[in-house]
Amino acid sequence: MENKVIKVLLVEDNQIDAQITKEILAASLTIHFEVLHVISLEKALKALKKEKYEVILLDYLLPDSMGIDTIVAIQEKVPTIPILVLTWTEDEKIIDQVINKGAQDLLIKGEMLAGSLIRSISYAIERQQMLESLKQLDRLKSEFVSSVSHELRTPLTTIREGVSLVLDEVLGKINNEQREFLNIALSDIDRLGRIINDLLDIAKLEAGKVELKREFFDIRNVIKKVKASFAPKMEDKGLEFRLKIGTEPMEVYADKDRICQVLVNLVGNAIKFTQKGYIEIGVENAGNMLQCWVLDTGDGIKEKDLNTIFARFHQVGKISGVGGAGTGLGLAITKEIMEMHKGSIAVESIWKKGSNFVFSLPLYTEEQIVEEIVEKEIEKMKKEGLSFFIFDCQLHNFEEVLEKRGKSMALRLMEKFFNEVETLMPHGRCFPLLKSKRIVVAKEIDPVLGINSEVVLLKKKMKSALLKIKEERCFDFSFGHVVYPVDGIKTEVLLKKIEENKISESEERLNKCIMIVDDEPLIRGILRDILERIGYNDILEAGNGCEVLDIMEERIPDLLILDISMPKMNGYEVIGRLKESEKMKNIPIIIVSQQIKEDKLEEYLQKDIVVVNKPFIPEDIEKFVFLIL
Repeated sequence: MENKVIKVLLVEDNQIDAQITKEILAASLTIHFEVLHVISLEKALKALKKEKYEVILLDYLLPDSMGIDTIVAIQEKVPTIPILVLTWTEDEKIIDQVINKGAQDLLIKGEMLAGSLIRSISYAIERQQMLESLKQLDRLKSEFVSSVSHELRTPLTTIREGVSLVLDEVLGKINNEQREFLNIALSDIDRLGRIINDLLDIAKLEAGKVELKREFFDIRNVIKKVKASFAPKMEDKGLEFRLKIGTEPMEVYADKDRICQVLVNLVGNAIKFTQKGYIEIGVENAGNMLQCWVLDTGDGIKEKDLNTIFARFHQVGKISGVGGAGTGLGLAITKEIMEMHKGSIAVESIWKKGSNFVFSLPLYTEEQIVEEIVEKEIEKMKKEGLSFFIFDCQLHNFEEVLEKRGKSMALRLMEKFFNEVETLMPHGRCFPLLKSKRIVVAKEIDPVLGINSEVVLLKKKMKSALLKIKEERCFDFSFGHVVYPVDGIKTEVLLKKIEENKISESEERLNKCIMIVDDEPLIRGILRDILERIGYNDILEAGNGCEVLDIMEERIPDLLILDISMPKMNGYEVIGRLKESEKMKNIPIIIVSQQIKEDKLEEYLQKDIVVVNKPFIPEDIEKFVFLIL
């Protein structure tokens, strides 16, 4: 009978230790180990690209990587291959860190016996296979639940609509007994709808398919909204509603709808299990966390149930009667939502005296939010093997706008600007941060455009958004960008570079060179006056096409404002000559002329050449120069 074959990747820079390990594996009588030995992390990653291995034996200290970083780097590439770490240290702290980061075991060099190493390898492979099987079963279960729930929704909606039509007597009169039974049916249909929604929610949460839409908001407003929605039920049961939310805003960075869902779950449960007394919702700052609680004077929870209260499908104290039973998923969903927010939830309860559910949410600074945005993008792009860039746009004259327009108008204009940016960015992810007056955009780099063109395009979109808010261009902005992984692979490095590279859009634009080309000195003078009035100082002039080409031999401008009808060489020929030149073909052009040939107009518009008819309005010249540069 042939021995079982196991392919092993041995990552060890010490030749003696590597030889000892290989000899131990070679001595096995029952398993044949095919061992590939490499001496660095870089070579290990290359080997993992070429071949599939069943186990990795990893030295804790390598020439190009150390400790936990090595484990993380390998797991990112091959998360399903078990790792056994080899080291000389017996430090319990290191052992805990290694296991917590996902290594199957840690073996001490010098103490490895043939039997213990081979057993560890076999157990690691078996555990990994078992884990993958459990994950697959869990995926199948979630897919089944999701599929069945979706399939139930459509017929359930049809049934509800039918029952409602009969209840509303659209199809004819009904008697009191019929009405009673139809109301019971309608109540059960709604309960079934809630059960389906819970099943879909838990399936999506477990599958990681729920994406939080986080924003800054005052949690007190959500609490007031929840209180108002439950007020009729509270009144029916004769319960008192108490709020302890203070008078000052309590802002939190979270998904408003999901936090509302958490409060609805907790308050709904409190009402269900409280027959007399009161229900209290409160909120307070607790250091770097915001704590919110829902307290009741109801039935309470038995001590034996407290440890499993947040488990899926776990129900305590079922209420008899129509609509009393639930899915046992509400608190499990609540816990998942809190964990997605990097928060927590806990409960204190005394049987027959009441319960107090307390959830905590982290209080973020906007700098921490930006860090998290970048970290998530890095994590996502690592998995997909893509490069991306972060573009950070900061409004730096908000205080001036505030003074001129007042607080309400300034804030409204800023929100409109950010909304317009999001509308113009269908293929990027936008993160408006109102407190720090900035918007951060993350986007994969289009390989056709390249990073420079991407940044220019994004700047234009920012300017277009400013023009679309239908006010004079009230905001100035500064911007910076970084490219992952070219500018760094760590969040702190990338954010530092963004700040170092930030420049004022207006300063950058006003320092650019503009050439005015017109055979009429009066028109050139008017255009110069318009440009100088708004801050442009580097202005060149030419009276015909030949002069343009002569000047451009010495200096290439950033923008050309061009007349068409000129002596010696007209505008059409100038454009043709420029488009033939490799170094001048991308110069942006604004045509200012009385008459453009119809066929040329279509061609120029396709080439992004702006056309302004004479006589022109100064504001149009200002607008197009602003947008192009």
